[in-house]
Amino acid sequence: MKMDRTIRGAAAVGQLTDVSAWEAELILNMRLWQDGPRGQEQVWNAYATAFGPDAGRAELRTFERLLCLIDTDMLRPLVRPAFAELIAIQAAQVGTAVTELTRSHSTARDGLSDAPVTFH
Repeated sequence: MKMDRTIRGAAAVGQLTDVSAWEAELILNMRLWQDGPRGQEQVWNAYATAFGPDAGRAELRTFERLLCLIDTDMLRPLVRPAFAELIAIQAAQVGTAVTELTRSHSTARDGLSDAPVTFH
């Protein structure tokens, strides 16, 4: 008898073409940021182009704070009211900025072929 074995994380959960433009932008910006200085420069350029240097820097700081909160406290339960509120506020600010970003410039679409990009 053959036993089916599910390997957690092995299957793709979707493709960037399956989500809205702002969601794809956010996903790819998060990936680029985690890739290091070259990716961070690409994200910074997108924010600076969309918002100008000063407003872009402020929006990018909000993006960085959200990533830092997620990275630092990801094991901390979100059910703690103060933490959940902080994450929600940061996420709303980043979501608004990324929506604006996709209207003027799309980092997520730059340099990508027409081939679907898979995310896990």
